[in-house]
Amino acid sequence: MEKLPDLKQLSNEAKEALIVELWQEIQKLTATLSAREEAKPETTPSKTSKNSSTPPSKGFKPNIKPSKTEGSKRQRSVGRAGGGRELHPHPDELIIAQLKSCPQCGEKVTVATQKLQAVYEKIELPPIKPIITRIERYGGHCACCQTD
Repeated sequence: MEKLPDLKQLSNEAKEALIVELWQEIQKLTATLSAREEAKPETTPSKTSKNSSTPPSKGFKPNIKPSKTEGSKRQRSVGRAGGGRELHPHPDELIIAQLKSCPQCGEKVTVATQKLQAVYEKIELPPIKPIITRIERYGGHCACCQTD
């Protein structure tokens, strides 16, 4: 029904039929609306750099996999016990630094009374030195065929 008929000209039976027809239409539209609301629950879209004031660096990046920070332990710091880089098994040079006398009073200190305080490695890279190759090319004139 596109246009409501003139109600004054309708009989009581026609008015009752019209009410029933409109009631059925309302029920059908209500059921359709509730089905759509159930199928698509009302959610707010996630904020991206395109629909909010979020900077582009915080936006969605599809090619980047999430980092595996959960569950993995961080390596210990160099300054903590048991942490840091492993020592080289065969160092080129070994320096044993032991006291001969007390730095405060000058009293002689024996090796037996000293204990190891720290072990570390100092790594020095050798200086970069260029390799220079001098090439001397000689040429001459053939006495037989006269070519250079």
